[in-house]
Amino acid sequence: MISRRLRIAQVYSLFFLSGCAGLGYQLIWTREFSTGLGHELPAVLAVVAAFFGGVAIGSRLLDRRASTASNPGRFYAWAELVIGGWGIISLQIIPMANHLAQTSAGFEKFSEIAHWLISFGAPFLSLLPATVAMGATLPAMERFAASLTTSERCFGAVYAVNTAGAVVGVFATMFLLLPNVGLRSATVVMACLNLFCAIGAFILGKPSPSSATTAVPKPKRETIDRHLIALLFFTGVLGVGFEVAGVRLLSQVLENSVYTFAAVLAVYLLGTAVGGALYQKYLRQQSVALLTEKLLLALSAAVFFEILILSRSRAIYETLRASWPDSWIAASGVEGMLAGAIFGLPTVLMGALFSHLIQASKKESCGIGTGAAWNTLGGALAPALFGVALFPKLGGKWTMISLGLGYLGCGLLSRWQPRMEFSQNAPQRSSSSGASGLDSAKNKRHTLWIVWIAPAFIFLLLALRVDLRLIAIPPSSNLVSYRPGVMASVAVIGDKLGQRTLRVNNHFQMGGTAALIPQRRQTHIPLLLREKPKCVLFLGVGTGITLGATDFYPQVQADGVELIPEIIEALPEFAPENRSPQTVPRVRLRRADARRFVRTSSDNYDVIVADLFHPGRDGAGALYTTEHFRAIQERLTPGGLFCQWLPLYQLDEETLRVITKTFLTVFPEAKACLLHFNIETPVLGLIASSAPLSAGSNWQQPTPSLAADLRASGLRDWVHLFGTMVADGRMLAEFCASAQPSTDDRSVVTFAAPRFLYRKQISPYARLQTVLKLAAGRELDLAREFVSPENAGRLANFMGARNFYLSGLIEEAEGREEQAVASYIESARASNDFTLGYSQCILLATSWAKTKPAVARALLERLIQAQPNQPLARDLLKRL
Repeated sequence: MISRRLRIAQVYSLFFLSGCAGLGYQLIWTREFSTGLGHELPAVLAVVAAFFGGVAIGSRLLDRRASTASNPGRFYAWAELVIGGWGIISLQIIPMANHLAQTSAGFEKFSEIAHWLISFGAPFLSLLPATVAMGATLPAMERFAASLTTSERCFGAVYAVNTAGAVVGVFATMFLLLPNVGLRSATVVMACLNLFCAIGAFILGKPSPSSATTAVPKPKRETIDRHLIALLFFTGVLGVGFEVAGVRLLSQVLENSVYTFAAVLAVYLLGTAVGGALYQKYLRQQSVALLTEKLLLALSAAVFFEILILSRSRAIYETLRASWPDSWIAASGVEGMLAGAIFGLPTVLMGALFSHLIQASKKESCGIGTGAAWNTLGGALAPALFGVALFPKLGGKWTMISLGLGYLGCGLLSRWQPRMEFSQNAPQRSSSSGASGLDSAKNKRHTLWIVWIAPAFIFLLLALRVDLRLIAIPPSSNLVSYRPGVMASVAVIGDKLGQRTLRVNNHFQMGGTAALIPQRRQTHIPLLLREKPKCVLFLGVGTGITLGATDFYPQVQADGVELIPEIIEALPEFAPENRSPQTVPRVRLRRADARRFVRTSSDNYDVIVADLFHPGRDGAGALYTTEHFRAIQERLTPGGLFCQWLPLYQLDEETLRVITKTFLTVFPEAKACLLHFNIETPVLGLIASSAPLSAGSNWQQPTPSLAADLRASGLRDWVHLFGTMVADGRMLAEFCASAQPSTDDRSVVTFAAPRFLYRKQISPYARLQTVLKLAAGRELDLAREFVSPENAGRLANFMGARNFYLSGLIEEAEGREEQAVASYIESARASNDFTLGYSQCILLATSWAKTKPAVARALLERLIQAQPNQPLARDLLKRL
């Protein structure tokens, strides 16, 4: 015979594993649908709403069955079997639903309303059997646990254990399963957990041989108090709304990787689990109305207090990062610590309040499912209310203040309903207490409002004084504009020289007017390599400088796709440098997810240019998968060219190998080039074309404006164009031979790239050094890929001079002056066409002329020997 205590522990272990699987499914399914529906806000919110909508339906429809079942353990077991079985079926259903959603309407027909409906309907219908069964598990768990204990008030313990399992599910899914086995295998693991829970519940749910088998009378139907339903609904709205607003504000401080999301979500869940446990241990015997008011007032004060913490969150984060080791695990821990400072106290109170209200909603004829359904429904609506309606209009501070006022309003609502009480096992008042007991209760409530509401107002007054636009503005700079958008906060920063930069969530600098030439080269290089391009697609708009460079090509019709609407709204602030693409008739701006646009558009393009997507940002990994590259291949016209720009300064060598391997899987004859000859922000371009790369007709008859801009951009002839090339397909294949390609199922980039993002000490040019070695000693072979044999030697000399120059920049950056000068001299000697090494020597000699004249003369003499045909060094030497 299993002891009662051991049996209870075993049952709670099942609830723990069930929470682990449930949260794992949510994370997995959300990512699976994002690959088909896109990362636009309608898709993201619709998937969340569909998931919670199904859970709410299950909680409401199956509540009575779960709470009146003669064997609640068996009922719970069947629910787990349905979840696990449908989890396996989802492996086939979700890809079909994604395909149907993509093909149901082309991009041009994909209106905003249709996008919402399809994004909601596809996951809602595909997951409905599983989500309905998930909704039934909570009331079944509560009834199962209550049948094993002497107290009917066990929901707090059930909720705490189940949510603690969800915390473990977050870490297991995001840190272990998805990086190592992928989405499909992780789904199978979750289904196995469901199967284990079902088998365990069947075994543990067997009635004891000594127990009497009496029929369970059918109770009369009861209804939950409308006031309690309102509290459950609105606290669901406010609780998830606090998470939405808090995450949006923290996105301007934290790194916004996949691990950031996991850390914040885990902290939020852990806080609610602790709150449920504290309620079960210490608070469940208190008066319902009085405790409800206490918790609501405390939550109001806590939200206002967290506004003060948020205003100092950047300083807190930087202090913690400075004191912890330089590793991605330590950095994730720091993000979790900051999230704990923001979410800790409010979520503990939320967990206690939720457990309290759910326990109060329990009736004889229905369990806790109906109350949970109303709370879940409120939570499903919260992202749209706070993320779409309030945050962009009110900003972070006033959105948080509205949340605090919302809890305060719920406290007032609770005060107007003093009769709320548990229906079962409520503390009974003695009839002899009479009026004195009622007066005592009234006095306690008056004291409660005086003592508990004071901190809320104090913190509110302090919160009104802070600024939650958490933008780090450099010295001598100013905030030109700030847009707290529906998906991200977009800021434009200006300096005293009039240069402007674009920042998204304060972290991701997406170009600026100071980098005018490199951004225009992002357009010139691919367009010059394609013969007479007419239709061009740009995935990513940013400042619009790259897209606006198509204005130099009169024959080109360009489409620019941008995920964040506020970036498009900021385009006028980068004029005239971006040539105002939003006003050019030949340019069409599309507000869409790049993946969804490529898959649903019916247009084909001569050239497709993909922007510098930061690989460590959550969501960007989906733009570096074989499925996405194949979709791009299908959008190219015969002989079309695709260029994927890679920020070498934002990724490590492992991630570079993975992206290269993924690219070559689809485009095996790819080439690689450098955007510009720079070591602070080196950029690599992976170029694929079914036609041989050659200088197109734009070289032969350029318009005057194009010719002038090409000269300014350092692309005045074919040598300078093909001189950017650093590797061909064979060299790239050798480089990435050991890497694994990134796919939608197993997005290696998504989980590998952030590890570099978290490092404090990084070398921006380390990957550049690796790239330069790809063709070391084989420059002539590489040159023959692009030009005729008689011109190959000239181009190979240019490539060698370029490599010497970049090596010199690296030597100089690391303080090895003599070696740097030697590299610059070799660069000047290697090629008459490459002049940057020569120019660098002139700059050094000029700067040393007054402080070290002898050294300056020696440098000029060496330069004259290396490059006797250039008169500048000889003229400068005469003036010394």
